[in-house]
Amino acid sequence: MNSTRSGKVLVCAVVVYVAFALGVLLAEPGFAQQPAPKAPVPKPSAKAAVAATTGAAAEQLRFKGIFEPVSYSEDIQFSDVFFVNTHVGWVAGAHGTLLKTSDGGASWAAQLGGDPQSLDRTISDLRFVSETTGWATQRTSSHTNLLHTTDGETWEQVGTIAEHYTDYSFMTETEGVFATGDKVYRTKDAGRTWRDVCTCQYRAEVQGLPRNLSCQIQRMHFPTTTVGYGLAYTRGADIAAILKTEDGGATWNLAGLLPDEGASDGGIFFTDESNGVVRVHSGKSYITADGGQTWKGMIAANLGQRIRFADPEVGWSFADLCVGMGCENARLSFTTDRGRRWTTRSLAFPAGIAAFSLPRRDLGYVVGAHGMIYRYRVVPATEEVAKAIPAPAMPVFDSPLDEQVEQLQAEVAALEEEVKKKAGGQGSSGGDGSGGGAAAETSEGSLVDACCREQVEKIEATAEAVASEVPKFTGRYRSLNLIFTGLRLVGELFGQAQGLKDSLKSLREARDATALSAALTGLTGQVTGLVQSTKVAFQSPGQPAEQSHE
Repeated sequence: MNSTRSGKVLVCAVVVYVAFALGVLLAEPGFAQQPAPKAPVPKPSAKAAVAATTGAAAEQLRFKGIFEPVSYSEDIQFSDVFFVNTHVGWVAGAHGTLLKTSDGGASWAAQLGGDPQSLDRTISDLRFVSETTGWATQRTSSHTNLLHTTDGETWEQVGTIAEHYTDYSFMTETEGVFATGDKVYRTKDAGRTWRDVCTCQYRAEVQGLPRNLSCQIQRMHFPTTTVGYGLAYTRGADIAAILKTEDGGATWNLAGLLPDEGASDGGIFFTDESNGVVRVHSGKSYITADGGQTWKGMIAANLGQRIRFADPEVGWSFADLCVGMGCENARLSFTTDRGRRWTTRSLAFPAGIAAFSLPRRDLGYVVGAHGMIYRYRVVPATEEVAKAIPAPAMPVFDSPLDEQVEQLQAEVAALEEEVKKKAGGQGSSGGDGSGGGAAAETSEGSLVDACCREQVEKIEATAEAVASEVPKFTGRYRSLNLIFTGLRLVGELFGQAQGLKDSLKSLREARDATALSAALTGLTGQVTGLVQSTKVAFQSPGQPAEQSHE
């Protein structure tokens, strides 16, 4: 392992008092760590559903969910899948295999491996922070190679991590963490070198007796680039510990404990800095709304180790349900209300589910043995798809934002044309040498009011509607698939909404041709940016041609 340790052991230490007999947790603040040195996807669905849905239950009956095969042609055991958007994704697996698709699974190209006769070791645990930057792991007999791509096409080994790592995560293109044993390591150079930043230990009073306990992070998740959580197993005691970092993994503190629960085979996911869900060893699941300080048990939630949310409302978890001699049925648990309630369905796949990816609420991918890859999508209830496995329909996008932005774009384009027409008409009949009436200076009012007041007022109304819809949209549909990208997009949408207001103000205040031209250019630029951001937000870069899969 290529790592750099600090000169002294860093101990994540805390004193907590756990009264297991009463089921009550009494905690003293201060989990103090010594500071570290510084397929085309066939048309549906999504766009048609956006336009059609009203959010009512009756409308949902117009759609259904399906899993359709988009499998690989070779008999390979897949270990992981990650889609960075609706079309582009990777699948990793045995025999050193790493496949890529740019058309939603209609075709697959081997970037590494792909030969079922190869003796190369399995590639697994895909992590991406953007559409082109990602990592994967490949265990050897003594360590784990860390593979890295910065262009989505070529991969190189950039470093190593521990052979028996339990989880790893990257928050940015350079910063990441991994856990092994009771240690947490951190990198600031994309995984080339690592430094020990924490030894997980805490002191607890259990049934009246003091205990010095060691913990091991089993799973971790970062809802932002700086805030992350770890689900830790406690040696020698049935206590699941929730660790938290607020500086990108440089330091860790204890957020809370789950007495009488183990953390091995557990899972964790936070939709934001405060709201999260964990699954513990017993199979029970808990939710928190205060950053892991307190937890509430969920009734009949049968979650697996892997928990993923497409957005703050819709999440999935898969667990194999063995039947007879095989494990060909899978148990899909899903939530549509931010994790408060979960529903479970048994689905008859031809092989067990090894991993899944949920890039959008109405589009997902699952992988397993024998080259199995299935794509989930929401389609009209009357659509027939060959060899499809029936599945529950996730709620479709129910936001007018994209239509509002398209309307705004059309209104601004019409205003530009009207200004040019008025300017040209007045210029030809002027004779004062000004070169156009709309270009003449005015001190009594803005040029655009004199020209096109009604059109401007219409644009202002639409812009106000867009500004009002942006926080609603991001609160419900912000992508949690690529955290860094999702957060950046939210910032862009809010910034562009404010930019619209500023541009409209400049338009109103224009008193001469130069100012008017500059204001129109600024307004058009804001709208163009908003159109692009909205497409990314809805993950609809285009509607590719339909393609069947045999």
